[in-house]
Amino acid sequence: MNDEIRNYDPTMKTVFVSGPYGDLGTTLQRVIKENRRNARIARNALMERGYAVITPHEMFEHLLEDYTQAEIDEKFPPQYFYAACLAILKQCDGIYLVHGWDDSFGAREQRAAAIRWGKEIIPYKRPI
Repeated sequence: MNDEIRNYDPTMKTVFVSGPYGDLGTTLQRVIKENRRNARIARNALMERGYAVITPHEMFEHLLEDYTQAEIDEKFPPQYFYAACLAILKQCDGIYLVHGWDDSFGAREQRAAAIRWGKEIIPYKRPI
């Protein structure tokens, strides 16, 4: 048996970090950068508390390595990202709501889905 399997902890909970990215059509890099920073802070704090963390704010960054922004907009409409995040959230034990989540269409939808699916809701608290 290798170390990866031996060190597996079946009690470790997975948490999906949910919060604003660039809703309402904003492509302001300053806003996106701040939202990603807030998600990273939440990710780090949750990891320190022993959670396995999924941070969608960071999951799709690699697309810019392979596509232009115009290609991403054409090939991957917002509905793709909403659906992908819900598919991932469904596999998690809970959801953490980053500051400003209630201003985000996607985060509100994720919270509603998490409630329907009986997921643990970890509300925003400062500092996390």
